[in-house]
Amino acid sequence: MKSNLTGSLSRTEFAARLRNLADEIESGTLKVEDETLTLPEQFKINQTATTTQRKATYSLKLDWAATLDGNGTKSTPARKRTAKKTAS
Repeated sequence: MKSNLTGSLSRTEFAARLRNLADEIESGTLKVEDETLTLPEQFKINQTATTTQRKATYSLKLDWAATLDGNGTKSTPARKRTAKKTAS
């Protein structure tokens, strides 16, 4: 599965989206399209901010490895979720 979201949001809409994402991460499950991912306790994080005279970019990337559930089967494939906001 791969999901990519692009478009424009107001600052209020983007903040609401981030709050929803934070709530899902804290609950341990993340809904992406028709799939629900089980999240681990620990993530690798890559946070970057770049500014130039023409634009500013902030990126947050979370990475985690696939894990096995109690039955020895994968409960969540490896996934990456990126939240990106670009200001012009």
